[in-house]
Amino acid sequence: MKSESWPKPKSLEDQSVKKINKEDEKKEYSRRDALSLGLRAAGLVGAAYLTTDKKSPLNSLINYLSGESIDEADKKPTPEQELIEEEDARSIGEIVSFDRQVELNLEEMEKIKRNWKKRYNEEPKLRNSLIKGYREMGGWEKYLREIFKQEGVPEDFIYLALPESHWDPKAVSKAGAVGPYQFMESTAKKLDLETGRFDERKDPLKSGRACARLLKDLYDRCGDWNLALSGYNGGFFWKYKNRAKKNKENFSYEGFLKYIEEQIRLIKKEILEAYDVYVVKKGDNLTKIAGHFGVDIDSLMKINGIEDANKIRLGMKIKVPKKQSNQRREFQQKIKGFSENLNYPAKYNAIMELIREGFVTKQVDTVRFETIKIKQKKTGIHIFRKSDKTLASLARQKGVSINEILRINPKLNPRNLKGGERINLPPVGGEITLEEIAKEQKVPIERLVYLNPSIDRVDVVLPDEYRLRI
Repeated sequence: MKSESWPKPKSLEDQSVKKINKEDEKKEYSRRDALSLGLRAAGLVGAAYLTTDKKSPLNSLINYLSGESIDEADKKPTPEQELIEEEDARSIGEIVSFDRQVELNLEEMEKIKRNWKKRYNEEPKLRNSLIKGYREMGGWEKYLREIFKQEGVPEDFIYLALPESHWDPKAVSKAGAVGPYQFMESTAKKLDLETGRFDERKDPLKSGRACARLLKDLYDRCGDWNLALSGYNGGFFWKYKNRAKKNKENFSYEGFLKYIEEQIRLIKKEILEAYDVYVVKKGDNLTKIAGHFGVDIDSLMKINGIEDANKIRLGMKIKVPKKQSNQRREFQQKIKGFSENLNYPAKYNAIMELIREGFVTKQVDTVRFETIKIKQKKTGIHIFRKSDKTLASLARQKGVSINEILRINPKLNPRNLKGGERINLPPVGGEITLEEIAKEQKVPIERLVYLNPSIDRVDVVLPDEYRLRI
Protein backbone atom coordinates (compact mmCIF):
# COMPACT_ATOMS: atom_id res chain seq x y z
CA MET A 1 0.00 0.00 0.00
CA LYS A 2 1.33 3.44 -0.90
CA SER A 3 1.21 5.94 1.90
CA GLU A 4 0.58 8.85 -0.46
CA SER A 5 -2.86 7.39 -1.19
CA TRP A 6 -3.91 7.96 2.41
CA PRO A 7 -5.40 11.22 3.64
CA LYS A 8 -2.97 13.51 5.44
CA PRO A 9 -3.10 13.21 9.23
CA LYS A 10 -5.01 15.83 11.18
CA SER A 11 -3.63 17.32 14.35
CA LEU A 12 -3.80 15.03 17.33
CA GLU A 13 -5.72 15.31 20.57
CA ASP A 14 -4.46 18.76 21.59
CA GLN A 15 -5.79 20.98 18.82
CA SER A 16 -4.27 24.07 20.48
CA VAL A 17 -0.72 22.90 19.78
CA LYS A 18 0.53 23.83 16.33
CA LYS A 19 1.61 20.93 14.13
CA ILE A 20 5.37 20.46 14.19
CA ASN A 21 7.00 20.61 10.78
CA LYS A 22 7.77 16.96 10.01
CA GLU A 23 11.18 17.61 8.47
CA ASP A 24 12.29 19.73 11.42
CA GLU A 25 10.99 17.06 13.78
CA LYS A 26 13.03 14.37 12.02
CA LYS A 27 16.15 16.51 12.29
CA GLU A 28 15.60 16.94 16.01
CA TYR A 29 14.95 13.23 16.48
CA SER A 30 18.18 12.36 14.71
CA ARG A 31 20.21 14.39 17.16
CA ARG A 32 18.03 14.08 20.24
CA ASP A 33 20.76 12.42 22.27
CA ALA A 34 22.97 15.45 21.73
CA LEU A 35 20.52 17.92 23.16
CA SER A 36 19.80 19.12 26.65
CA LEU A 37 16.15 19.87 27.11
CA GLY A 38 14.13 22.25 29.24
CA LEU A 39 10.43 22.36 30.01
CA ARG A 40 8.17 25.08 28.64
CA ALA A 41 4.74 24.68 30.15
CA ALA A 42 2.35 26.06 32.73
CA GLY A 43 2.78 22.92 34.77
CA LEU A 44 -0.90 22.14 35.11
CA VAL A 45 -1.56 18.56 36.05
CA GLY A 46 -4.89 16.87 35.27
CA ALA A 47 -6.34 13.89 37.03
CA ALA A 48 -5.43 10.64 35.30
CA TYR A 49 -6.67 7.13 35.92
CA LEU A 50 -4.00 4.77 37.18
CA THR A 51 -4.84 1.10 37.38
CA THR A 52 -4.33 -0.72 40.65
CA ASP A 53 -3.95 -4.03 38.84
CA LYS A 54 -0.45 -5.35 39.59
CA LYS A 55 -0.35 -7.04 36.18
CA SER A 56 -1.11 -3.81 34.33
CA PRO A 57 1.47 -3.36 31.54
CA LEU A 58 3.49 -0.45 32.91
CA ASN A 59 6.40 -2.06 31.09
CA SER A 60 8.40 1.10 30.62
CA LEU A 61 8.67 1.57 34.38
CA ILE A 62 9.26 -2.13 35.01
CA ASN A 63 11.99 -2.27 32.36
CA TYR A 64 13.65 0.76 33.88
CA LEU A 65 13.61 -0.58 37.40
CA SER A 66 14.69 -4.08 36.38
CA GLY A 67 17.54 -2.85 34.22
CA GLU A 68 16.32 -4.80 31.18
CA SER A 69 17.19 -3.06 27.93
CA ILE A 70 14.36 -1.70 25.82
CA ASP A 71 15.63 -3.49 22.71
CA GLU A 72 15.48 -6.85 24.52
CA ALA A 73 12.02 -6.17 25.91
CA ASP A 74 10.61 -5.05 22.55
CA LYS A 75 11.73 -8.24 20.80
CA LYS A 76 9.75 -10.47 23.13
CA PRO A 77 6.08 -11.11 22.37
CA THR A 78 3.99 -10.00 25.33
CA PRO A 79 2.05 -12.73 27.21
CA GLU A 80 -1.32 -11.25 26.25
CA GLN A 81 -0.32 -11.22 22.59
CA GLU A 82 0.85 -14.83 22.79
CA LEU A 83 -2.60 -15.75 24.14
CA ILE A 84 -4.31 -13.91 21.27
CA GLU A 85 -2.13 -15.59 18.65
CA GLU A 86 -2.66 -19.03 20.18
CA GLU A 87 -6.42 -18.53 20.13
CA ASP A 88 -6.33 -17.24 16.55
CA ALA A 89 -4.33 -20.29 15.45
CA ARG A 90 -6.78 -22.54 17.24
CA SER A 91 -9.67 -20.78 15.52
CA ILE A 92 -8.21 -21.20 12.04
CA GLY A 93 -7.81 -24.92 12.80
CA GLU A 94 -11.52 -25.05 13.58
CA ILE A 95 -12.43 -23.10 10.45
CA VAL A 96 -10.29 -25.07 8.02
CA SER A 97 -9.58 -28.79 8.31
CA PHE A 98 -7.30 -30.95 6.20
CA ASP A 99 -9.79 -33.81 6.51
CA ARG A 100 -12.82 -32.08 5.02
CA GLN A 101 -13.75 -29.93 2.07
CA VAL A 102 -13.03 -26.25 2.63
CA GLU A 103 -16.07 -24.00 2.25
CA LEU A 104 -15.96 -20.32 3.10
CA ASN A 105 -19.09 -18.19 2.85
CA LEU A 106 -21.16 -15.75 4.89
CA GLU A 107 -22.92 -18.59 6.73
CA GLU A 108 -19.58 -20.06 7.76
CA MET A 109 -18.40 -16.64 8.98
CA GLU A 110 -21.56 -16.35 11.07
CA LYS A 111 -20.68 -19.69 12.71
CA ILE A 112 -17.19 -18.43 13.44
CA LYS A 113 -18.61 -15.26 15.02
CA ARG A 114 -20.87 -17.33 17.27
CA ASN A 115 -17.92 -19.52 18.20
CA TRP A 116 -15.86 -16.47 19.23
CA LYS A 117 -18.75 -15.21 21.37
CA LYS A 118 -18.97 -18.57 23.08
CA ARG A 119 -15.23 -18.66 23.75
CA TYR A 120 -15.15 -15.14 25.20
CA ASN A 121 -18.10 -16.13 27.37
CA GLU A 122 -16.78 -19.45 28.61
CA GLU A 123 -12.97 -19.45 28.52
CA PRO A 124 -11.61 -17.70 31.65
CA LYS A 125 -8.44 -16.25 30.08
CA LEU A 126 -10.26 -14.75 27.11
CA ARG A 127 -13.16 -13.57 29.27
CA ASN A 128 -10.91 -11.84 31.81
CA SER A 129 -8.75 -10.27 29.10
CA LEU A 130 -11.76 -8.80 27.33
CA ILE A 131 -13.24 -7.46 30.57
CA LYS A 132 -9.92 -5.89 31.57
CA GLY A 133 -9.22 -4.47 28.09
CA TYR A 134 -12.66 -2.89 27.81
CA ARG A 135 -12.34 -1.43 31.31
CA GLU A 136 -8.91 0.13 30.70
CA MET A 137 -9.90 1.41 27.27
CA GLY A 138 -12.49 3.64 28.91
CA GLY A 139 -9.82 6.14 29.88
CA TRP A 140 -9.17 6.95 26.21
CA GLU A 141 -12.53 6.18 24.61
CA LYS A 142 -13.82 9.76 24.49
CA TYR A 143 -10.73 10.95 22.57
CA LEU A 144 -10.70 7.92 20.27
CA ARG A 145 -14.34 8.41 19.29
CA GLU A 146 -13.59 11.99 18.30
CA ILE A 147 -10.56 10.90 16.25
CA PHE A 148 -12.48 8.19 14.35
CA LYS A 149 -15.31 10.66 13.74
CA GLN A 150 -12.82 13.18 12.31
CA GLU A 151 -11.43 10.52 9.97
CA GLY A 152 -14.89 9.51 8.70
CA VAL A 153 -14.89 6.04 10.28
CA PRO A 154 -17.77 4.59 12.36
CA GLU A 155 -16.87 5.23 15.99
CA ASP A 156 -17.38 1.63 17.08
CA PHE A 157 -14.23 0.67 15.17
CA ILE A 158 -12.22 2.10 18.07
CA TYR A 159 -12.86 -1.33 19.60
CA LEU A 160 -10.69 -3.01 16.97
CA ALA A 161 -7.98 -2.68 19.62
CA LEU A 162 -9.76 -5.38 21.64
CA PRO A 163 -9.39 -8.30 19.18
CA GLU A 164 -5.98 -6.93 18.18
CA SER A 165 -4.36 -6.63 21.62
CA HIS A 166 -7.05 -6.69 24.34
CA TRP A 167 -6.11 -3.00 24.68
CA ASP A 168 -2.47 -3.29 25.64
CA PRO A 169 -0.44 -0.21 24.56
CA LYS A 170 2.77 -2.19 25.09
CA ALA A 171 1.63 -5.26 23.11
CA VAL A 172 4.26 -6.92 20.89
CA SER A 173 3.40 -9.82 18.60
CA LYS A 174 5.71 -12.63 17.45
CA ALA A 175 5.88 -10.95 14.03
CA GLY A 176 6.89 -7.62 15.59
CA ALA A 177 3.57 -5.73 15.41
CA VAL A 178 3.36 -3.22 18.27
CA GLY A 179 0.74 -1.33 20.23
CA PRO A 180 -3.00 -1.50 20.91
CA TYR A 181 -3.82 -1.46 17.19
CA GLN A 182 -0.88 -3.72 16.24
CA PHE A 183 1.15 -2.04 13.49
CA MET A 184 4.20 -3.49 11.81
CA GLU A 185 7.06 -1.02 11.42
CA SER A 186 6.68 -0.70 7.63
CA THR A 187 2.95 0.11 7.89
CA ALA A 188 3.54 2.50 10.79
CA LYS A 189 6.05 4.51 8.76
CA LYS A 190 3.56 4.84 5.90
CA LEU A 191 1.09 6.22 8.42
CA ASP A 192 3.64 8.74 9.76
CA LEU A 193 4.08 6.99 13.11
CA GLU A 194 7.54 7.16 14.65
CA THR A 195 8.92 3.69 15.44
CA GLY A 196 12.23 4.40 17.15
CA ARG A 197 12.88 4.80 20.86
CA PHE A 198 9.75 6.94 21.15
CA ASP A 199 7.48 4.42 19.42
CA GLU A 200 4.16 6.08 18.56
CA ARG A 201 2.58 2.71 17.81
CA LYS A 202 2.22 2.39 21.60
CA ASP A 203 0.40 5.69 21.93
CA PRO A 204 -3.37 5.12 22.30
CA LEU A 205 -4.41 8.22 20.38
CA LYS A 206 -1.73 8.37 17.71
CA SER A 207 -2.08 4.68 16.87
CA GLY A 208 -5.86 5.09 17.04
CA ARG A 209 -5.73 7.79 14.38
CA ALA A 210 -3.48 5.60 12.25
CA CYS A 211 -5.99 2.76 12.59
CA ALA A 212 -8.86 5.02 11.52
CA ARG A 213 -6.95 6.33 8.51
CA LEU A 214 -5.99 2.85 7.37
CA LEU A 215 -9.55 1.52 7.76
CA LYS A 216 -10.96 4.51 5.87
CA ASP A 217 -8.53 3.98 3.01
CA LEU A 218 -9.40 0.27 2.81
CA TYR A 219 -13.12 0.98 2.92
CA ASP A 220 -12.82 3.61 0.19
CA ARG A 221 -11.15 0.98 -1.97
CA CYS A 222 -13.68 -1.80 -1.41
CA GLY A 223 -16.92 -0.34 0.00
CA ASP A 224 -17.32 -3.11 2.62
CA TRP A 225 -16.29 -2.84 6.28
CA ASN A 226 -15.83 -6.61 6.70
CA LEU A 227 -13.53 -6.61 3.71
CA ALA A 228 -11.72 -3.58 5.13
CA LEU A 229 -11.19 -5.49 8.41
CA SER A 230 -9.73 -8.41 6.45
CA GLY A 231 -7.42 -6.02 4.61
CA TYR A 232 -6.35 -4.38 7.89
CA ASN A 233 -4.89 -7.69 9.00
CA GLY A 234 -3.76 -9.51 5.89
CA GLY A 235 -2.11 -9.10 2.51
CA PHE A 236 -4.54 -11.36 0.67
CA PHE A 237 -6.89 -8.37 0.42
CA TRP A 238 -4.59 -6.80 -2.18
CA LYS A 239 -4.08 -10.02 -4.13
CA TYR A 240 -7.82 -10.52 -4.32
CA LYS A 241 -8.41 -6.87 -5.30
CA ASN A 242 -5.84 -7.06 -8.10
CA ARG A 243 -7.33 -10.30 -9.43
CA ALA A 244 -10.89 -8.97 -9.26
CA LYS A 245 -9.86 -5.84 -11.14
CA LYS A 246 -7.98 -7.85 -13.77
CA ASN A 247 -10.90 -10.23 -14.31
CA LYS A 248 -13.49 -7.45 -14.02
CA GLU A 249 -15.20 -9.26 -11.14
CA ASN A 250 -17.39 -7.68 -8.48
CA PHE A 251 -15.30 -6.74 -5.47
CA SER A 252 -17.10 -8.08 -2.39
CA TYR A 253 -16.57 -9.81 0.95
CA GLU A 254 -18.24 -12.97 -0.39
CA GLY A 255 -15.91 -12.90 -3.39
CA PHE A 256 -12.95 -12.50 -1.05
CA LEU A 257 -14.02 -15.55 0.95
CA LYS A 258 -14.24 -17.60 -2.25
CA TYR A 259 -10.78 -16.39 -3.24
CA ILE A 260 -9.34 -17.51 0.14
CA GLU A 261 -11.16 -20.83 -0.25
CA GLU A 262 -9.45 -21.36 -3.63
CA GLN A 263 -6.02 -20.54 -2.18
CA ILE A 264 -6.47 -23.02 0.68
CA ARG A 265 -7.64 -25.74 -1.69
CA LEU A 266 -4.55 -25.19 -3.83
CA ILE A 267 -2.36 -25.59 -0.74
CA LYS A 268 -4.10 -28.86 0.12
CA LYS A 269 -3.75 -30.11 -3.47
CA GLU A 270 -0.02 -29.35 -3.51
CA ILE A 271 0.49 -31.17 -0.22
CA LEU A 272 -1.45 -34.23 -1.40
CA GLU A 273 0.53 -34.36 -4.62
CA ALA A 274 3.90 -33.86 -2.95
CA TYR A 275 6.11 -36.89 -2.34
CA ASP A 276 9.53 -37.97 -1.13
CA VAL A 277 11.95 -40.00 -3.30
CA TYR A 278 13.50 -43.29 -2.17
CA VAL A 279 16.21 -45.11 -4.09
CA VAL A 280 15.76 -48.90 -4.03
CA LYS A 281 18.62 -50.69 -2.26
CA LYS A 282 19.73 -54.32 -2.26
CA GLY A 283 17.24 -56.50 -0.37
CA ASP A 284 14.36 -54.03 -0.71
CA ASN A 285 10.88 -54.97 -1.76
CA LEU A 286 7.72 -52.88 -2.02
CA THR A 287 6.25 -54.32 1.19
CA LYS A 288 9.39 -53.38 3.13
CA ILE A 289 9.50 -49.87 1.65
CA ALA A 290 5.81 -49.28 2.34
CA GLY A 291 6.20 -50.45 5.93
CA HIS A 292 9.25 -48.26 6.50
CA PHE A 293 7.43 -45.10 5.37
CA GLY A 294 4.08 -46.02 6.92
CA VAL A 295 2.12 -46.03 3.65
CA ASP A 296 0.06 -48.73 1.99
CA ILE A 297 1.36 -50.69 -1.00
CA ASP A 298 -1.58 -49.72 -3.24
CA SER A 299 -0.80 -46.00 -2.84
CA LEU A 300 2.87 -46.68 -3.52
CA MET A 301 2.08 -48.64 -6.69
CA LYS A 302 -0.43 -46.06 -7.93
CA ILE A 303 1.82 -43.02 -7.52
CA ASN A 304 4.70 -44.83 -9.26
CA GLY A 305 2.69 -46.54 -12.00
CA ILE A 306 3.85 -49.97 -10.81
CA GLU A 307 1.62 -52.82 -11.98
CA ASP A 308 3.50 -55.72 -10.36
CA ALA A 309 4.66 -55.28 -6.75
CA ASN A 310 7.42 -57.87 -7.30
CA LYS A 311 9.01 -56.01 -10.19
CA ILE A 312 11.23 -53.30 -8.73
CA ARG A 313 14.94 -53.03 -9.45
CA LEU A 314 18.09 -51.89 -7.67
CA GLY A 315 18.60 -48.09 -7.96
CA MET A 316 15.02 -47.47 -8.99
CA LYS A 317 13.60 -44.17 -7.70
CA ILE A 318 10.35 -44.69 -5.84
CA LYS A 319 7.97 -41.81 -5.14
CA VAL A 320 6.75 -42.08 -1.56
CA PRO A 321 3.62 -40.14 -0.50
CA LYS A 322 4.00 -38.28 2.78
CA LYS A 323 2.42 -39.61 5.96
CA GLN A 324 -1.01 -38.18 6.57
CA SER A 325 0.07 -36.88 9.97
CA ASN A 326 2.89 -34.95 8.29
CA GLN A 327 0.50 -33.70 5.63
CA ARG A 328 -1.86 -32.38 8.30
CA ARG A 329 0.99 -30.67 10.13
CA GLU A 330 2.27 -29.04 6.93
CA PHE A 331 -1.26 -27.94 6.00
CA GLN A 332 -1.87 -26.28 9.37
CA GLN A 333 1.48 -24.51 9.14
CA LYS A 334 0.78 -23.16 5.65
CA ILE A 335 -2.72 -21.88 6.38
CA LYS A 336 -1.61 -19.85 9.40
CA GLY A 337 -1.20 -16.88 7.08
CA PHE A 338 -4.93 -16.88 6.43
CA SER A 339 -5.80 -16.63 10.13
CA GLU A 340 -6.12 -12.87 10.40
CA ASN A 341 -7.85 -12.52 7.02
CA LEU A 342 -10.58 -14.90 8.17
CA ASN A 343 -10.71 -14.37 11.92
CA TYR A 344 -10.88 -10.64 12.40
CA PRO A 345 -14.20 -9.64 10.84
CA ALA A 346 -15.93 -12.47 12.75
CA LYS A 347 -13.93 -11.85 15.93
CA TYR A 348 -14.51 -8.09 15.89
CA ASN A 349 -18.23 -8.54 15.22
CA ALA A 350 -18.44 -11.09 18.07
CA ILE A 351 -16.85 -8.64 20.52
CA MET A 352 -19.12 -5.82 19.35
CA GLU A 353 -22.19 -7.98 19.96
CA LEU A 354 -20.92 -8.82 23.45
CA ILE A 355 -20.44 -5.11 24.19
CA ARG A 356 -23.94 -4.24 22.94
CA GLU A 357 -25.43 -7.11 24.93
CA GLY A 358 -23.86 -5.82 28.14
CA PHE A 359 -21.31 -8.62 28.56
CA VAL A 360 -18.80 -5.90 29.54
CA THR A 361 -19.99 -2.71 31.19
CA LYS A 362 -17.45 -1.26 33.62
CA GLN A 363 -14.97 1.30 32.34
CA VAL A 364 -12.54 3.63 34.04
CA ASP A 365 -13.15 7.37 33.93
CA THR A 366 -11.84 9.45 31.06
CA VAL A 367 -8.25 10.54 31.64
CA ARG A 368 -7.69 14.28 31.86
CA PHE A 369 -4.44 15.86 30.79
CA GLU A 370 -2.73 18.80 29.19
CA THR A 371 -0.32 18.45 26.29
CA ILE A 372 2.89 20.42 26.64
CA LYS A 373 5.99 20.86 24.50
CA ILE A 374 9.48 20.09 25.69
CA LYS A 375 11.85 22.91 24.86
CA GLN A 376 15.52 22.10 24.59
CA LYS A 377 18.34 24.15 26.00
CA LYS A 378 20.52 25.25 23.13
CA THR A 379 23.91 23.65 22.69
CA GLY A 380 26.96 25.84 22.24
CA ILE A 381 29.66 25.71 19.55
CA HIS A 382 33.32 26.20 20.37
CA ILE A 383 36.09 26.82 17.84
CA PHE A 384 39.08 24.87 19.10
CA ARG A 385 42.28 26.92 19.69
CA LYS A 386 45.81 25.86 20.47
CA SER A 387 45.49 27.53 23.86
CA ASP A 388 42.72 25.03 24.72
CA LYS A 389 45.48 22.37 24.75
CA THR A 390 43.35 19.25 25.09
CA LEU A 391 39.72 18.18 25.04
CA ALA A 392 39.94 17.40 28.76
CA SER A 393 41.13 20.91 29.59
CA LEU A 394 38.39 22.38 27.37
CA ALA A 395 35.77 20.27 29.20
CA ARG A 396 37.04 21.53 32.59
CA GLN A 397 37.03 25.11 31.32
CA LYS A 398 33.42 24.84 30.13
CA GLY A 399 32.20 22.87 33.14
CA VAL A 400 30.95 19.91 31.14
CA SER A 401 31.82 16.23 30.85
CA ILE A 402 34.35 15.09 28.28
CA ASN A 403 32.14 12.05 27.66
CA GLU A 404 29.22 14.34 26.84
CA ILE A 405 31.39 16.25 24.34
CA LEU A 406 32.39 13.00 22.67
CA ARG A 407 28.78 11.77 22.66
CA ILE A 408 27.50 14.75 20.69
CA ASN A 409 30.58 14.89 18.45
CA PRO A 410 30.86 11.25 17.28
CA LYS A 411 33.40 12.10 14.54
CA LEU A 412 35.67 14.02 16.87
CA ASN A 413 39.17 12.56 17.41
CA PRO A 414 40.40 13.81 20.81
CA ARG A 415 43.96 12.74 19.99
CA ASN A 416 44.14 14.76 16.80
CA LEU A 417 42.44 18.10 17.47
CA LYS A 418 43.22 20.92 15.08
CA GLY A 419 42.91 24.68 15.45
CA GLY A 420 39.68 25.98 13.95
CA GLU A 421 37.82 22.70 14.50
CA ARG A 422 34.15 23.20 15.43
CA ILE A 423 33.06 21.37 18.59
CA ASN A 424 29.46 21.12 19.78
CA LEU A 425 29.21 21.72 23.51
CA PRO A 426 26.49 20.14 25.69
CA PRO A 427 24.39 22.60 27.67
CA VAL A 428 25.10 23.05 31.32
CA GLY A 429 22.33 22.06 33.72
CA GLY A 430 21.37 18.53 32.70
CA GLU A 431 18.82 17.06 30.30
CA ILE A 432 15.07 16.67 30.81
CA THR A 433 13.68 13.19 31.34
CA LEU A 434 10.31 11.88 32.47
CA GLU A 435 11.82 11.37 35.92
CA GLU A 436 12.83 15.01 36.18
CA ILE A 437 9.43 16.23 34.98
CA ALA A 438 7.70 14.04 37.56
CA LYS A 439 9.85 15.58 40.30
CA GLU A 440 9.41 19.14 39.05
CA GLN A 441 5.66 18.83 38.60
CA LYS A 442 5.24 16.68 41.74
CA VAL A 443 3.39 13.99 39.80
CA PRO A 444 3.71 10.22 40.39
CA ILE A 445 5.99 8.79 37.72
CA GLU A 446 3.48 5.98 37.11
CA ARG A 447 0.92 8.55 36.00
CA LEU A 448 3.24 10.03 33.40
CA VAL A 449 4.13 6.55 32.16
CA TYR A 450 0.43 5.74 31.81
CA LEU A 451 -0.28 8.94 29.88
CA ASN A 452 2.80 8.62 27.64
CA PRO A 453 3.30 4.92 26.77
CA SER A 454 5.51 5.80 23.79
CA ILE A 455 8.27 6.64 26.26
CA ASP A 456 10.03 3.36 27.04
CA ARG A 457 12.40 4.60 29.72
CA VAL A 458 11.72 7.13 32.44
CA ASP A 459 15.40 8.09 32.44
CA VAL A 460 15.78 8.70 28.70
CA VAL A 461 16.30 12.24 27.39
CA LEU A 462 13.15 13.54 25.69
CA PRO A 463 13.42 14.97 22.16
CA ASP A 464 13.12 18.67 21.52
CA GLU A 465 9.53 19.72 20.72
CA TYR A 466 8.23 16.40 22.11
CA ARG A 467 4.57 16.72 23.04
CA LEU A 468 4.07 15.28 26.48
CA ARG A 469 0.85 14.64 28.35
CA ILE A 470 0.78 15.72 32.01
